[in-house]
Amino acid sequence: MNSNRVNKQRFWYLLERKMSGHATGKELAELYQIVTRSPDAHNTAVLLERLWQFCSADEIERVIRQESDEGLGGRYLWPEQALFSSKKATT
Repeated sequence: MNSNRVNKQRFWYLLERKMSGHATGKELAELYQIVTRSPDAHNTAVLLERLWQFCSADEIERVIRQESDEGLGGRYLWPEQALFSSKKATT
């Protein structure tokens, strides 16, 4: 396995631990190593920390749509099943 390849599952686990305030020093150091090695991981962490500050799902979705509209959506490490799609569901 390529050592520069990011383990997405581990990245998401560590980011969740950091954002919830439960990450250990060792986990924070591991996350730091990942985001310094991978621009996609770095961009993802920065975006999610930015979104974490919003208080409504509408605000979060607006930012994600803006990123997507600007062609920046491909620079993130989205999980296999992304929470948001670029199109609203029709009913």
